[in-house]
Amino acid sequence: MSSFNDKLKTISILETFGIALAILILIIITDIDEMWIYVLIVAYILFRTRHQFSGLKNDLTHFNEKIPVKTLILLTITNIIFALAVSYITDYLLTLYPYLEFLPGEELVPAGLTLNYIIYLFHGVIVAPVSEEFIFRGIILNRLNRLFPMIIAIIISSILFGLMHGFSGFIHAFVFGVCMNVVYLKTQNIFVPLSIHFLNNITALALELIPGIDPYFEEPIVICIIIFLGIISTAYILKFIITSYPEIKLNSGK
Repeated sequence: MSSFNDKLKTISILETFGIALAILILIIITDIDEMWIYVLIVAYILFRTRHQFSGLKNDLTHFNEKIPVKTLILLTITNIIFALAVSYITDYLLTLYPYLEFLPGEELVPAGLTLNYIIYLFHGVIVAPVSEEFIFRGIILNRLNRLFPMIIAIIISSILFGLMHGFSGFIHAFVFGVCMNVVYLKTQNIFVPLSIHFLNNITALALELIPGIDPYFEEPIVICIIIFLGIISTAYILKFIITSYPEIKLNSGK
């Protein structure tokens, strides 16, 4: 287990919440973009672990020792396909019951190569994966795992992660959260789920930025293919979680 990972586990949920609240108040006063909440939280976490940067370097250089790169790529692909398949169900439900969306408002992609566009990409590709993995896996999951059995800790942290993504993103974010929790507990290296999260987000953003791609996803044949692949992806994700269970049970000692 790396020294960086040990240090990450010493940061409490209450400490993180207090820092987030202080930063939120600062943002309300100064009226800057809320993205900087996550940037400053990451900065604080790195400050708290500053004496273990050698461990951080070790994690970065050995992030694929316990999970082959092939498995990481397959997990990324299957989670993306699963998210696409589930989106058809959630979108349909929202047309029937729009009040279900408890985080209304979709962030629009800024047009042109502007500062807002660069910030949008920076947030989606860098800030979101790093902050969410540090917070939900590095801090929340580790702390919950001290209080509850491992499976309960995984479920609670995954529910919290899912709730951050609203109704439309809850199901696939919950499943993605479970996968990332399992990957983290299996490897005891935060940079492994972070690498998958990075690939997931950059792929999602790339799909968003392809001009005129949306109508293709509305074609019946495309919908059928994605749903079929979604079923296969679900089977692969479940298999990975189940086969990883014995190992993560050993790794997650309190």
